[in-house]
Amino acid sequence: MGRNGPGYDVVVIGLGLAGLMAGLAAAGRGARTLVVGRGHGTLRFRAGTIDVLGYRDGRLVAAPGPEVAALAGAAPEHPYSRAGADLAPSLDAVRGAAEAASLPVDGSLAANLLVATAAGTLRPACLAPASLAADWAEASVLAVGLAGYRDFQAELVARVLPEAAARHGLRLACRALTIDVPALHRRHLDGLALARGFEAAGLRREVVAALRGHLDGVSLVALPAVLGLGRAGEVRAGLVRELGLPVVELPSLPPSVPGIRLEMALTAALRRAGGVVQVGPGAGERRPGQRRAGADDRRRVRGDRGRAAGAGAGGGGPAVRDGVPERGRPSRPPRRRPGGRAPAAGRGRRGAGAPEPLRGRRAAGGRRPRVGAVRRRHRLRDRLAGRPGGGGVTGDPIRLDLDETALSADHCTKCNVCNSACPVMPVTDLFPGPKYCGPQSQRFRPGDPVERWVDYCSGCGACSRACPSGVQVAELNARARARAYRERPLPARLRLRNQLLSRSELLGRLGSTVAPVANLALRLRPGRVVAERLLGVHRDAPVPAFAQGSFRRRFRRLPQPERPIRRVAYFHGCTTSYYEPWVGEAAVRVLARAGLGVDLPPQRCCGLPFISNGDFAGARRLAEANLRALLPVARAGTPIVATSTSCSLTLKHEYRSVLGLRGPEWDELAASVHDLFELLRGMVWEGELEPPAGRLAGRILYHGPCQLRGHGIGLPAFELLSGLEGADVAESGVECCGVAGTYGLKTEKYEIARQVGEPLRARVAEHGADVVACDSETCRWQVQALTGVRARHPVELLAEAWE
Repeated sequence: MGRNGPGYDVVVIGLGLAGLMAGLAAAGRGARTLVVGRGHGTLRFRAGTIDVLGYRDGRLVAAPGPEVAALAGAAPEHPYSRAGADLAPSLDAVRGAAEAASLPVDGSLAANLLVATAAGTLRPACLAPASLAADWAEASVLAVGLAGYRDFQAELVARVLPEAAARHGLRLACRALTIDVPALHRRHLDGLALARGFEAAGLRREVVAALRGHLDGVSLVALPAVLGLGRAGEVRAGLVRELGLPVVELPSLPPSVPGIRLEMALTAALRRAGGVVQVGPGAGERRPGQRRAGADDRRRVRGDRGRAAGAGAGGGGPAVRDGVPERGRPSRPPRRRPGGRAPAAGRGRRGAGAPEPLRGRRAAGGRRPRVGAVRRRHRLRDRLAGRPGGGGVTGDPIRLDLDETALSADHCTKCNVCNSACPVMPVTDLFPGPKYCGPQSQRFRPGDPVERWVDYCSGCGACSRACPSGVQVAELNARARARAYRERPLPARLRLRNQLLSRSELLGRLGSTVAPVANLALRLRPGRVVAERLLGVHRDAPVPAFAQGSFRRRFRRLPQPERPIRRVAYFHGCTTSYYEPWVGEAAVRVLARAGLGVDLPPQRCCGLPFISNGDFAGARRLAEANLRALLPVARAGTPIVATSTSCSLTLKHEYRSVLGLRGPEWDELAASVHDLFELLRGMVWEGELEPPAGRLAGRILYHGPCQLRGHGIGLPAFELLSGLEGADVAESGVECCGVAGTYGLKTEKYEIARQVGEPLRARVAEHGADVVACDSETCRWQVQALTGVRARHPVELLAEAWE
């Protein structure tokens, strides 16, 4: 093992087959292992096969084992020669992980298999899912297509497969049949939707009934490779039993269901071995809204990124200033007006190297801002970009500061990986998927109305994290939703609902003053029914109880260290202030135990509820208020710490990428914001803090919420809790709980949210958890409503164990 405390002994970069297998090997040997990737790996594009050596010197390789040994001896520079020609242990590891997930695998080093492709050709593979392996010799194949599923063309397979078999010395006959199944009459049909649909007995019965009259003379039924996801073996066995014939799967266009099955199996095996998988941008990686490095400063930026990536992924720890982890800041030349002179060092109030003051106002900490200056800048940016949030100008006479969020749509390769990661698309036809609503539709939106279905995007960000091309899919959808609300307003009662749900700060302030009466009204069933009918807030939606008095009042009574090693500024957010003040109290106790003094700077709601409900103007007002209050704190070198992953992600990312707020001041603010556990983990890594000690009782399931995953910092709370004595902590491994802030409270989305959260409910039951630990407040409320198990913030558990 490496150093004591939280952290990793091994960091693997890449979520493809090689990365997952390397991580599994390290975790199986007891190393604390992190596997990270910018997006999902290539398994989602492949058929789940393992190709060792299919062709050599233009000829088909029948037995890859002996050929690999001969190749390694003849070519010392070949990778097989360098890595060692004995591939059997690696292949056995893949087979073992797949079969542990009930995914049988065929093949060996003794003989290559012939597996079909999406185009109907045959290719060699050393290992392949058993569902893709077939005896093609003298077969009479029925290639079955499904009406509405355009990623598999049965007619093409029937035309190409006999010719491909003949090239391998095989004779077979193949004909095509496309069946129309009523259970598949849905608006948006893709491979993953089909795979989940086949796990229902009703769809399988309809498919069998449609095939029964067409099986004369058939010896092999070929269906697209969509026969189940988590229960693929059971689905295929059922079809074989009902049809009385062998069934083989033929790959379809990406995303590949067999590849996703293998990815799921390897990821589950890695997590069982104690490894951690992180999908999405890593800590310190440049986000949209930060300008690209110029030719003169690329070397410096590469160096900064290298240190940040190595640290954030679990290497030697993040870069530290005064013991506090920080991120690299983008370089930006001094600003000047077109045609004006560049500022000289020492001239005026500040030199060329001094921090940039707030544009449209006096320097931070000075007089009140000039009325409307910032808004005029936003209007100018909007006119240049053609829509709100579209871009801005820097004052540089040469370069236009283009909006990278909008331009990221051009990086879309239509690979469908975002659709495969979306938790909403599989459970409703009302949302056609992030690819269609995001980058695909983005190209046609200027001047055209926005589709209403974009409102069913939950904004969880799984699509943006999964995208291998860096497309900001969720951010594009958030902007499109805001535009849809402006162009085609909702009915009056739903507009009122969205306005109320957006104003969590106002509701909290009012409700906490009359907490007993307000809480009684929330508990009474008739009141909830009336709220559902009048406002569209579902009667069973998980809403919190108001606390009596605000956290800021309680803060004055909390003890602070007499001689703190440094001070931090706590951004508590609306929830801690008015609904869960005990979370803030636990945070202050934990920070004091770490030797940190805590200040409460002036602050407003982060604005995320406004963003989620399409009110960008309201969100920008709050963002500007927080910038005025927090930028002096950031420039003083004081870290800004948050316990709500929603609030901290909004400050770090949403202001710039969704609202389009640009400039060095916004970058400075973002660079100073830290998750509380991110801060503590960094202090442990730097040797400033001993790993938290104490005893943690009970079985705990840790759920890393979507907003935390958006930070790209891993799971610092999970790491710290796992190091406590007696800790029985497991990671949920589930992407989304479904509630997505205010999304799951709304009548029209409540059932969607519950279906999205079903895998998490099942995981809680499987683990037998006594407590679910989660960093996001709305996720905690959703988990408790779904499972009946108490959900708590990890800082509460750490505070109790550490005292």
